[in-house]
Amino acid sequence: MGIATGISAQGLGPSAQALNARMLDSVSFQSSEDYPNPMPAKAVCRALGLPAGQCRLPIGEAPAELDELAAQVAAESVGLARS
Repeated sequence: MGIATGISAQGLGPSAQALNARMLDSVSFQSSEDYPNPMPAKAVCRALGLPAGQCRLPIGEAPAELDELAAQVAAESVGLARS
């Protein structure tokens, strides 16, 4: 039995699908060409209140709009936001 079949057989399919759908924006956010990794990952860490500085060169400092977008993605996609 495959993993997906096992999940559906246990009745977790709809919940897993809902969680996956909710997190799609976060996946798109992490793989954007506008902001190369690790820039988005560090922005999300900052949005969650975790210690994360800016990227070193050659990437450099993230624009303020990325931190705003990271906070929005954290709040909407995964239900996590800094209080």
